[in-house]
Amino acid sequence: MPAGRPRTFEPEGHLPAITKLFWQHGFDGVTLDAAAASLGVSKPTLCKAFGDKEEVFARSLACYYEQYGVPGEFALQQESSFREALTAWLGVTIDRILDPDAPCGCLLNDTALCGKFESGPVAETLGRLQQRTLPVLEARIEQAKRDGELDAEVDTASLAHYLAAQLVALSALSRTDADRPMLDQFVRFALEGVPWV
Repeated sequence: MPAGRPRTFEPEGHLPAITKLFWQHGFDGVTLDAAAASLGVSKPTLCKAFGDKEEVFARSLACYYEQYGVPGEFALQQESSFREALTAWLGVTIDRILDPDAPCGCLLNDTALCGKFESGPVAETLGRLQQRTLPVLEARIEQAKRDGELDAEVDTASLAHYLAAQLVALSALSRTDADRPMLDQFVRFALEGVPWV
């Protein structure tokens, strides 16, 4: 009987597992040998699919954003009112915090705060992903001003940065014993700082 075809390694299908590994242990806490072993492949196979460690990590950051950032972008754009949009956007992070299978912290924020990456694929990916939400927020703020939900004189960029900072602060609560009532209360307090009409 002829031997079966060797199992092929599908890189994209393994990105979530690698991402979770980096999320749990950080960049320095994961070796390519360990990442490869966790997937049941060799280190050369992993490197052939993704490149060196920084490239693997950069792909993991992008995978993380697809899982948690993109749904937030969608919520901002789809909800009918600005208040509902912000509540749904922050709600994506609350769901992540309360997910028992999700590690603590935010992979993007934690990576940015470590100050380790000043150039290279990780720095480029991190910078690109960190800037994605601001234009979406700014467009939604402008729409809310036109719709009469917000004070027409509010500075759009300042409000967008205020809201982005609330998201970072909310993410930090994943390292505490915060429960849903506390997280929902945080959202209520954060929205009180918005200049509603």
